[in-house]
Amino acid sequence: MTCRVTASLAGLALVSALAAGCGGARVTTAAEERDAPRPEPVRAPDVEAAEAPACEWRATTIAPGPVMGQSLALDARDVPHVVYTRSVQGTLVYAELRGGEWVSTELTEDGSRASLVAEEGELWVSYREFETRSLLVAHRQGEEWSHEVVESPTDGVSAFGLETSIAAHEGTPSVAYYARLGGGVEELRYARPSGGAWQVETVDGAVEDAMHNPPPLLLLGPDGAPSIVHVGTRAEEPPRLRPLLHALRGDAGWSASVIHDVSSTEVGFEPAAAVDGAGQLHVTAHAHGSFSRERGFDSVVHAARPLDGEWAIERWEWPSHLSRVRLSFDRADRAHALSVGVGGELDRVVHSVSRGSGEWSRSVIAEGDVHGLRLAIASSGEVHALYIQNRALVHARSLGCVPSP
Repeated sequence: MTCRVTASLAGLALVSALAAGCGGARVTTAAEERDAPRPEPVRAPDVEAAEAPACEWRATTIAPGPVMGQSLALDARDVPHVVYTRSVQGTLVYAELRGGEWVSTELTEDGSRASLVAEEGELWVSYREFETRSLLVAHRQGEEWSHEVVESPTDGVSAFGLETSIAAHEGTPSVAYYARLGGGVEELRYARPSGGAWQVETVDGAVEDAMHNPPPLLLLGPDGAPSIVHVGTRAEEPPRLRPLLHALRGDAGWSASVIHDVSSTEVGFEPAAAVDGAGQLHVTAHAHGSFSRERGFDSVVHAARPLDGEWAIERWEWPSHLSRVRLSFDRADRAHALSVGVGGELDRVVHSVSRGSGEWSRSVIAEGDVHGLRLAIASSGEVHALYIQNRALVHARSLGCVPSP
C-alpha cells in the first residue's frame, strides 16, 4: 500500500528557544514547505552558541503517532529514507522524500526493531518479525521490495533480531543483532549473505539482558571489514559497571577490546558511533556518576581510534541533556551531534557542530516531548535529523547552518 503524507498534526507546534544567530524549526506539511518563508532567527541566551553562523531549520511531519523503532539513511543523491514501526508491535513502514513530499509504503504488517541502509541505488532494512520471532531483511531494487529470512527459530523458544543494525559495502549487506536461545542463553550475532544463504557468526556468546540492551552498532571500514560496538556484561565487583566493547572480526574470528566502562544502574548508557573521512572510529557514551535527576547528564565520554591504533579517551563538557548523543561527520570531518537538552518544562532537540579546540556551535531544532533521535549528514553539508515529537515522527533539515571550513 502506498500513500502520500501531506498533513501535519494540528496540535504539533514547535515553539523553540533558538540559539544566538540560529533559527529553530517549525513543522510544515510537505506541500507548505515548498512555499514557506524562511523563519526569522531568534536569540536565546540559554543555548550557548557564541560566534555561531546563521542557521535555520525546517521540519516536516512524516507520520502521526504512535511510532517507534525509526531509522534514517541518505542515499548517494542525498535523498533521505526512513523506516519506522506504526504502534509498538505493528506495521513496518518505509518512507522516502520525493519532490518535496514524503511517500510511504507499508513493508509488512509485522515488523519492528528496524535498521536501514542505502547504497548505490539499493536499500536494505533489517527487522524483527514479532509473531515468528525471526530476523528478516527487506531489499529494494528499483521499485520492487523482497524479503528474506536471515534466522528463524526451530525450537519454539529462540528469538532473533531483538535489536538490529545493518550496513552495506559494495552491494552486500551485513547485519548485527541479538539472539535469545533456549536455556536462557543470549548472544550477539553477525550475518552476511554468501553463496545464496546467510552465513551466521557468533560475536559474543554471553550477552546480558539482550532484550533491554541498546542496539549493537555495526560499522564497516573502507575495505568493508566489520566491527561492532556494544555493551558487555556487568562486572561482579561493585559498582558493577558494564564495559563498552569494540568487537573486530579477524582471521581467527571475533575478538573484543574494552573502550570504556559505563554505568549499570543509571539511565542513558547507550553508546553512539560514527566513522570519519579518514576511517577513524568515534564513540560517545556516558560515564558512571555523570547523571543528575535535576540536570540529566553534564558530560560525554568521547573515544576515538584510528584504523591501526589505540583508543584515546576524553571528556566533553556538554549542556544538560538526556539519553545518547548521536554522532556523524561531514566531508570536512567536523563532528556533528544531536542530543535532547533539558529546557525547563520542555525538552529540546539540540544540534551541535564542532568548531575545533573543544568549541561547539549549537542550535535548537524542536521543543516538546522529544526523543528517538537519528542523524545523517549529506555530502553538501546539509544536516538531517529524525525524531519523535509528541508521538509523531518528524524530519528536520538544516538550511545553511554549517560553518565554513
